[in-house]
Amino acid sequence: MTAVDTGDAGFDILYHFDKDMVIKHYRLSIPKDTVVPSITPIYFCALLIENEIQDQFGIHFADLVLDFKGSLYLEEEVRAMPFCKVSVAQKQS
Repeated sequence: MTAVDTGDAGFDILYHFDKDMVIKHYRLSIPKDTVVPSITPIYFCALLIENEIQDQFGIHFADLVLDFKGSLYLEEEVRAMPFCKVSVAQKQS
């Protein structure tokens, strides 16, 4: 899987599948703040890349088999997704 921030248009998620040396690519274009269905119930190994995309781009996946909630690579105090053009503002108390 590959994630691309397309600016105001949202995100593209590219899925890459290989079977018998034949590669298929699929593109999912989504607006920002869209929750994407996880493919981990079918492809368990996708949990790493889906969690990485959550960390790096802030895209959320529904029904992830193992959801690190944005902390697979990033520490809890990190407030911005490094590869995303938006950041999370900290709530003032």
